Amino acid sequence: SLIPHSGDSSFIRGGWRQSDLDITQILQPVYVEHDYLDAYIFIKYQIVNTGTSTRRVGVILQLDTMIGSNDAAPLGTIWGYSGVEEAWTYDSMPPWWFAYEAGPPPPAGAVTAMGILDGFDAVRPNRFAVGGWGNFYNSGTWTYSPTGAGYWDSAVLYWWGVDTLAPGDTMVAATYYGIGHPYSYGSFTFVVDPVSVENCVFTPNPFSFFVMFTNESALALDSVVVHLVLPSGMSTVSGSTDTLMVGGTFLGTGGSAVMNWDIEIGTPPIGDTILVFVTNSSTSDTFWPSEPYVITLPDIGPPPAGFSVGPFDGAWTTCADQQISLEFFAYNGFDLPTDLTFIVDGTLFDLTSPRLLWEDDTLRYTPSANWPDGATVDWGLVDATDAMGCHLEDPVLGSFHVDLSPPVAENEWPPDGAVLGITSIPQIWVELYDVIRAVDPASIIFTCDGATYTVADPELTYANDTLRFDLERAGIVLADGDTICFEITSAADLMPDYCEPNVMEPYSWCFSINIVDIALPDTHLCPPGEIFDIPIYCEDLTGLGITELDITVEFFDAVLQPLGVELAGAVTSGWSLSETIMPNAIRVSGTGSELVGGGVLFYLKFMVPHGGAEGSFSPLNFRNAVFNDGMLATKSIDGFATVCFATHMWSNDLVFSISQQNRRILTFGVTSSASDGWDPGLDIRAIPVPSSQVDGYFHLDDPAYPLYSRLERDMRGPAPLPIVWTGHAASPIAGTVTCRWNSGHFPPGAIFMTYEDGGITRTINMKRVSEVTFDTETEFTIVYNQPELGRWEMITCPGWNLISFPFVAGEAATIREMVPHAITDGYWYDPAIFGYATALYPEPGKGYWVFCTAGDTFHIGGMLVDVAQMDIRTGWNLIGMPYVSTGTLPIGALITEPDVVVPSNIYGFDACGTGAYFTPTEFEVGGGYWLLSTANAFMTIEGDSEAPKALPMPEPEWTFAMRIGDMPYVIGIDDRAESGIDAFDRAIPPHDPDGGTMFGGVAEGLFLSRDIRPSKNAGFDIEADGQFLSWNPSDIPSGFELILHNGRSTLDMRTTNGATLSDNAKIVVHRVLPDRPELYSAVPNPFNPATEIKFAVPEAGRAELAVYDLMGRRVSLIVNGEIDAGVHSVIWDGMSDSGVEMPSGMYFYRLVFGDGKALTRSMVLLR
Repeated sequence: SLIPHSGDSSFIRGGWRQSDLDITQILQPVYVEHDYLDAYIFIKYQIVNTGTSTRRVGVILQLDTMIGSNDAAPLGTIWGYSGVEEAWTYDSMPPWWFAYEAGPPPPAGAVTAMGILDGFDAVRPNRFAVGGWGNFYNSGTWTYSPTGAGYWDSAVLYWWGVDTLAPGDTMVAATYYGIGHPYSYGSFTFVVDPVSVENCVFTPNPFSFFVMFTNESALALDSVVVHLVLPSGMSTVSGSTDTLMVGGTFLGTGGSAVMNWDIEIGTPPIGDTILVFVTNSSTSDTFWPSEPYVITLPDIGPPPAGFSVGPFDGAWTTCADQQISLEFFAYNGFDLPTDLTFIVDGTLFDLTSPRLLWEDDTLRYTPSANWPDGATVDWGLVDATDAMGCHLEDPVLGSFHVDLSPPVAENEWPPDGAVLGITSIPQIWVELYDVIRAVDPASIIFTCDGATYTVADPELTYANDTLRFDLERAGIVLADGDTICFEITSAADLMPDYCEPNVMEPYSWCFSINIVDIALPDTHLCPPGEIFDIPIYCEDLTGLGITELDITVEFFDAVLQPLGVELAGAVTSGWSLSETIMPNAIRVSGTGSELVGGGVLFYLKFMVPHGGAEGSFSPLNFRNAVFNDGMLATKSIDGFATVCFATHMWSNDLVFSISQQNRRILTFGVTSSASDGWDPGLDIRAIPVPSSQVDGYFHLDDPAYPLYSRLERDMRGPAPLPIVWTGHAASPIAGTVTCRWNSGHFPPGAIFMTYEDGGITRTINMKRVSEVTFDTETEFTIVYNQPELGRWEMITCPGWNLISFPFVAGEAATIREMVPHAITDGYWYDPAIFGYATALYPEPGKGYWVFCTAGDTFHIGGMLVDVAQMDIRTGWNLIGMPYVSTGTLPIGALITEPDVVVPSNIYGFDACGTGAYFTPTEFEVGGGYWLLSTANAFMTIEGDSEAPKALPMPEPEWTFAMRIGDMPYVIGIDDRAESGIDAFDRAIPPHDPDGGTMFGGVAEGLFLSRDIRPSKNAGFDIEADGQFLSWNPSDIPSGFELILHNGRSTLDMRTTNGATLSDNAKIVVHRVLPDRPELYSAVPNPFNPATEIKFAVPEAGRAELAVYDLMGRRVSLIVNGEIDAGVHSVIWDGMSDSGVEMPSGMYFYRLVFGDGKALTRSMVLLR
């Protein structure tokens, strides 16, 4: 290509005027781009008609080709080499000319001159000729015709005009003239199939692409190769992109070559420009078309495409009018709004529907009405065809779920408005669920009587669609009469994917506690043999909705024989009741119309039999009492029934004897016609017996019959009570007299005999004993009574219980029946056999072991006994307490004849606490106790007697504590102690009836946990084979040494701290005597009523210990005489030598030993 460029801004301008014509000549340096820049002169003539008339104007310009050194340069044009003189006219004008160094053909790079005839600022001449310089110069006029002959000195000739130039017009003649080289040039012609679009594809595809190349160079071209550069997205189906053109093997000037391809449009091309260029082997030039070929392709954008914006597939929404939104792109647009198809739950929509809107690349569907609750909405953009016929690439499908309903609360327990008869409600609950999804636990706000809770609180839990509230954890204690309210203030379902959770309205409910009060009465059933209606009392039942009941009442069926139910009171004949009579119980259950009213629920009908039931008791206990299948419980009050006594006519014989042949029979009894005096026909006078016979009679003191003072038969009237018989019995010889009777012939009631034996007054229950003995002679008293019937509250615990009965029980119930949950009879310890004996019926004064499977508080009753008397034996005795209204008796109330009781060895059993023995400070009514007796004696415990004050237990001179296994074991020395059992010692009571291995210290066949002995017999036997004996050597008192004889070994106990015992172990204590007299502090101090005073002397001698008041007067002389060496202990009881109780105050006690000085200390007595 030839492209002129301005060389610089300088130019040569000249001109002249001819006639009316202004002629201007401009010479300007320029460069022509042709492989490199060549220097050129731009020659321009401008002629302006300044006149008033038309002019005929033309320009002839001759240019020499000799710019270089060759004056005869051959010439050529675009049409090829010209070796002869020739000319061209306007229409066939070549665009440029070349002058070559040699020819033909012109060699590359041999251009000596060149000019541009047409193009850029050159003005195409009317004629142009190449030829000889001389010819042109000499003959080159307007009419010159080229000769057609060859030439030597070459030149070119231009003709512009002749043109008619009107006044004011301008004519321009211009050309480029410069130095160059042989040039090349070619033109391109394109023939291309037009491409359109049908159904989103280009057609035709592939399309044909033809290129024709014309060599417009001054040179012939060899091996013309056409090159094709396609935009991305296009490719050739046939033909190489670099190929030899057809006809391009030798292409002369003006020759043409062609090439064609089938081009396929694949992916939408990124451009529409097809580049074509030509190379050849003759030159290094590359031929380019004047501009790249731009193919006209319809703009096919991507096919329609959509992407879900929301709701996403499977989403949950709580929006009733949830819209469906998509990003939707249709680059090619639509011809018709019906070219888009959208489906919702099977219904088709297009853009003609007001429900569907496409705006700003957003396709939005709006429902015409709210979505149904619980619906699953299926939707999809299933098709879209744009203006290019392109279809939707992929359907856009989805579904979402609609949840418009909040959580539901229902089926609360207890139900709203319920009236419950129970206070033990650990939890309340309510079903809380979401029909469609689930409840968000964190959203739950729960209130109970104003207090707010969430599931973060331990009181409130939510699981398995149930909300539970723990009343116990919340510290809420329900009571009869309470009304308690609850509310689910707020609860929502889980957070949806769209919109907000559904929140339920507050749900509240209340219930009330109304424990139905029912009671069985305390009743006295009289007379026996009758039928009694015992009511079950109840509160007003109106409004409690009671339509069902189930009540079981327990009793002793030996006292009360159930007959059924009497419908009355709240339960009327409209109810259907069933009765089940069981051992010691009756169950009443049934249904009916809602109960109203109160007072009496219904009556239980019982018959009280004659005989054994008199004077007896029966509990009236609710074993079970519920209403409405347990929804209404009861607060029950148990009752207590006692049976009165009837009037009985009876008699019995007393047989006094010393042998089978030598006996005396006395008769006594009750008959309605008798009196307390002499009754002719009923009473019989006692006739004196021979001196060798046993004698016996009843005393009679009847002023009306003073001579009748002794009776063999003494009948009395049934009233007044008590009935008392007194009498006398004696043997003619010294010895034992036996008195017998039939204990089964007595009527219900209490009958006791009191008699003298060896100076001891004894009282026995004639119903429990059928004989007594006495020595030679006795006075006796028999008392029959129907005593007051009383009751007492007892407490038992699971396991073994040590109890007693403070009354004479009727024989209607056994110990096992009287004690709830008992699974054993009573076990009484019989010291005669050193073991336990079972007892069906209790006796006053005795203690009993009873094993219970559960604890209970219950009442027992019978004929109250305020004095308990019985024989005790050497060793352990199990005793019981009589009745006393205060419930406790002092230890001093226990009296034995002779005084053989060791007060420190009385033990109770803590069944409800430690489950172990303990040393009581007082006796409890209803308790059983172990009593250790040093000899046989007669015991009396009188409930309301004035018991003496208990003296303090003496403390030993010293003690040393050890352990046998886990059991404490204490030994000690005190010269007041005895070698056997005494007040210093602590014996171990027998095990309960389950038994066990006993071990400990041993004395007189008893096991000891503390053994105190005098210093003269300081040896301590131990039976604990295989047990480990442990001690602290530093605890051994100074002045003593302890030696353990353990089988065959001997051990100084100061040298070690334990040993495993053999079967015959013994500890021996040796005393180291004090070196001077010592007087110790009184213990206790202050004191009331007594204190212990200890002192020690180094040797035997005379001692005096006396008490003085503040005035120095001797009050009491406690010790006065010879004493042994060692430690001594005495008790001062606050009394003077004359037996006067000393007043409160300070006192001194002084010890004088031998000829030494006196030792004095003080003490305080507090009354």
